[in-house]
Amino acid sequence: MAWSIQFLPPDTGWRAKLNVHANNNEMQARLWWSGELSVDLSNFTKSFVKPEGTGHRKNHLPHGVCILTKRCSTDDYHRTMAWIDFMKSEPSR
Repeated sequence: MAWSIQFLPPDTGWRAKLNVHANNNEMQARLWWSGELSVDLSNFTKSFVKPEGTGHRKNHLPHGVCILTKRCSTDDYHRTMAWIDFMKSEPSR
């Protein structure tokens, strides 16, 4: 997120999705991630809630895991790939 803000044109916003366990408080997790990333709550999509009883991963993160995606990111992807190609073609100095 920080790299995108620094090197790409002004962004069009972010979407956030949470992966949480059944015993996590989803709303508290959304509030926490919203504050950490400065992403408005209206930009959160439907969360994935892992059901109880799958038998692995006993240590749960209290706020789950947040996946960020940038809106309208295709132009930024092409811009970044062109930049990488340019840097690869430049002789080392």
